[in-house]
Amino acid sequence: CAFAAEKKLENGQTDEALAMLRSITSANPNNAFALGLLGEAVRQSVEGEEVKDEKLQDAKEYLEKSIQLEPKNAFAYARLG
Repeated sequence: CAFAAEKKLENGQTDEALAMLRSITSANPNNAFALGLLGEAVRQSVEGEEVKDEKLQDAKEYLEKSIQLEPKNAFAYARLG
C-alpha cells in the first residue's frame, strides 16, 4: 500500500519505501500517488551518491508522470520545484 510506503519514507526508511513503491508502480504504473512518492523517495536516496544526476532525472520523470496522471497533484508539483 502506498500509504505504508509513505510512512516508511517519513520515518527515514528510504530503502524500504523504494522497494515498496517500485513494487506498487510495477503492478499499477498509473498510480499517480505512488509515482509521486517514488519520485520523492528516489530524490531522498541520492544524497551523497556519485550517480546523483541520473537518479534525480529518474525522480523528475516519476514526478512528471504523476502530474500527467493527476494534473492537480500538489505533492508532485512541490517536489519538482
